[in-house]
Amino acid sequence: MTATFRHIVQTSRPLAAEELVRLERLLTYGPASKPRRLEGALFLVVPRLGTISPWSSKATDIARNCGLEAVLRIERGIAYVVSGATAEAAGRALI
Repeated sequence: MTATFRHIVQTSRPLAAEELVRLERLLTYGPASKPRRLEGALFLVVPRLGTISPWSSKATDIARNCGLEAVLRIERGIAYVVSGATAEAAGRALI
């Protein structure tokens, strides 16, 4: 099993190339990991629908203060990739 942060960004319009670079720089933090192909069942865990996490409020404020006015909201989730028998059991449990 592996877990990585995933970011979901809502914007009022498509971001320009320079804005995308700035947003990517803001959302790159923590220890670097080597890119690798992950196989297995993907489980994305995000805040409950209709709620805004404290992390989201702060991240959105930071983005807007960095000149990314088109960013309406940034939310963070955790992507779990589970492989092997554990993935099969987890998939059955969700059905």
